[in-house]
Amino acid sequence: MEDELRFVDKDRDLTSNRASELKYRLSSLGVKHEMELQAKEMLEKRLAVIVEMENKDVSDEGLEHDSSDTDGSDPHVDIMS
Repeated sequence: MEDELRFVDKDRDLTSNRASELKYRLSSLGVKHEMELQAKEMLEKRLAVIVEMENKDVSDEGLEHDSSDTDGSDPHVDIMS
C-alpha cells in the first residue's frame, strides 16, 4: 500500500510539473502573440504614413503641372543646381 501511495505522489508531482510547464509555455506564447500584434500595428501605422506622404507628393506634382507657368521652365529642375 505504501508503495502505491509513493507511486501516486510521484505521478502527481510529474503531472503538476507538466501542468506548470504547459502554463508557462502558454503564457510565453501569449506574450509573443501580443508582441507580434503590436509590431503589426506599428508597421500598419508606418505604412499609412508612407502612403499618405506618397499621395501628398502625387497631388503636389499634379498642382505643379496644372500651374499656368508660361516661362517654359521645368518645375522639376532645381534652381540652385
